[in-house]
Amino acid sequence: MTGSNDTSLDAVLEVMEIDPLDIELEYTTIGPQIARYNELHVEALREQLYAEREVKRVRAKKQLFIRAKASDSGDKMTDSRANAKVEASQIVQKVEIAAIDARIERERLRGILKTLEGKRDMLVSLGAHIRAEMQGNPSLREQYRAQRDDEEDD
Repeated sequence: MTGSNDTSLDAVLEVMEIDPLDIELEYTTIGPQIARYNELHVEALREQLYAEREVKRVRAKKQLFIRAKASDSGDKMTDSRANAKVEASQIVQKVEIAAIDARIERERLRGILKTLEGKRDMLVSLGAHIRAEMQGNPSLREQYRAQRDDEEDD
């Protein structure tokens, strides 16, 4: 198993796999997987909100600085000119990119959560199907019991 906070593509693909021969293990791990990725999603949301707040703060600070500088030098500063200077500012562009990256990460984790919820639904459906098969076929019940006994011996 990969690290608990590993959200690399390989780690995500590993979490998405279903072992058809060990459905019981899949049932026991899906809940913690959803909880773990939900926690990562919440943290990503927090980071996105902080990044958006930082954009507003930096924009306001830059706007005040530009207007104060123009006022000190006696220049007349229109709103559109001040806004253009704010937009052109490297620091504003930097924090906006950070906010975009935070939103992308949040959306990526939201997609993983949706996929895990789909996996959970498939497991529930698959479990119902297996139980129905076992009720109608006594040899499947015996095979399942034998497999469980072997696992308990290990």
